[in-house]
Amino acid sequence: MRLVEQAHKEIGSILSLGDQAIDATAGNGYDTLFLAQKVGVTDVGKKEILKNCIFFPSSKFKILHHSSGVRSGTKDRNPIIGRHPNHSNLFLFNGFGSRGTSTIPYYANYMANFLLQCQELPQDANLNRFEYEIS
Repeated sequence: MRLVEQAHKEIGSILSLGDQAIDATAGNGYDTLFLAQKVGVTDVGKKEILKNCIFFPSSKFKILHHSSGVRSGTKDRNPIIGRHPNHSNLFLFNGFGSRGTSTIPYYANYMANFLLQCQELPQDANLNRFEYEIS
């Protein structure tokens, strides 16, 4: 059994529908998908969303289906871009959250200039703002 399959088996044995899970991997999305499928869609989650949608009169509509998804984000709501402090050949460009569509082109320009012209990255998005947390 591959290591990833073994990890999924072990993690899958302790996660239940409605649990919270955090994907701290930097890969192709398969772990995120695995976790999302294990914790799933719940009626509690649906009710919470509908309760907070004060602009949407949900009582006037019939909900035929609902699903869940995962979007990466950060505590400070800013993306994480830059070179990893311990692995010089690893770069991050992630954590754009719900504003990704509108902010990725802006930060992509900074990242390109960082990689190609060694220009500084904006501090609010720079990976090194978390340096004190990395061991």
